[in-house]
Amino acid sequence: MEGLTILLELLKKGSVDFEVDAPGVEVLQHKSVVLDRVLLGIEAIKRGADPSSVARILDWRSFERFVARAFETMEYDVNEDFRFKLGKTRRQVDVVATKKDFAVAIDCKHWTKTKSFSSAMHSHVQRCSLLALCLKKSVLPVIVTLGSTLVLDGVPIVASYKLRDFALELPYRLEEFTMLHPIG
Repeated sequence: MEGLTILLELLKKGSVDFEVDAPGVEVLQHKSVVLDRVLLGIEAIKRGADPSSVARILDWRSFERFVARAFETMEYDVNEDFRFKLGKTRRQVDVVATKKDFAVAIDCKHWTKTKSFSSAMHSHVQRCSLLALCLKKSVLPVIVTLGSTLVLDGVPIVASYKLRDFALELPYRLEEFTMLHPIG
């Protein structure tokens, strides 16, 4: 088997009956076992795998970690499963990536269907308005999906395979999107 094919097969199955030398994999008694699906997925992408194919193999929790790692590689400060409280209101955002004087609040949707985007976007914008107040910082709401890229009411919806470029270009494109600013 070719190296990349082996990595993708290992990512799908979780283990194979031969030794594989790759990040996120441990060899036990001549059997390779995945310990970190995200590290293995990133390695597969480095070796030429299609990012959207890797993202589809991951479960929703690993998909969130995958998105967080993408922003970390672009030198954002990242918090996963960010929980905050404003007054009596408790909220959670999948990933908060901070750079300079703004934060990106990311809602990870392991979806391909577009009909639910509008509802998800409106709920996310409401959470992000509270997050801006809590952080006392401007916040850009972003939704990352498995397959669609569009801008809906100023909110970027980004396909996982375009995430790296989006994160790289974002500081130069902020004016194109709806930033939520803390009031007061």
